[in-house]
Amino acid sequence: MWRVDDQDKNEEDCKGVQRLKNFKFMLMMSKFNKYNGEMVASGGMSTVVTVWNPETGKVIVTFDHAELDPGFECREIEWQNQKQMAVSGKSKNIYLWNIE
Repeated sequence: MWRVDDQDKNEEDCKGVQRLKNFKFMLMMSKFNKYNGEMVASGGMSTVVTVWNPETGKVIVTFDHAELDPGFECREIEWQNQKQMAVSGKSKNIYLWNIE
């Protein structure tokens, strides 16, 4: 992840914040929680969606869709508020998750 300030004009001006890597398969989607800025969710070509703390790089929670939707591959993540996110996958189902 990179921190980009409004004044940053060049790639060299950006500052690396965290390197988050916990993926066995290709990452397809990641979204910051725009309501509090304290979480980023990511998912890809696996059944798992991971919620991270962008400042520390620590995993907050993972949601494994394997039992609910064995063919799940993350296509979209949308934060609904500070503690809820909607996730959709290749199967076109939508899952609403609470983060405590």
